[in-house]
Amino acid sequence: MTSPEERQQWLDALHGHHTDQDRLFGLVAGLANLLDRDQVVETVGSVLGIEPVEDGDCVLFDDLAIRFGADGTVKSIFRTIDGSRDI
Repeated sequence: MTSPEERQQWLDALHGHHTDQDRLFGLVAGLANLLDRDQVVETVGSVLGIEPVEDGDCVLFDDLAIRFGADGTVKSIFRTIDGSRDI
């Protein structure tokens, strides 16, 4: 069994992860309103320090994916399980 202190540390870490993810999703949503596909991809790649991988209408940044519409605007942002958009 884990101690109450260990459980609290785990919960704090989990909360921190969700807070970071919310900030990241907010950043992408904000960029989506101002920038085109290339600029969004370049900015997110730079902020995360991850080389983007094009996959059809999606761009993957490790376990983060951004889906773009035919007009180049952001349509969705999501986490992937195994580094691909085929969940």
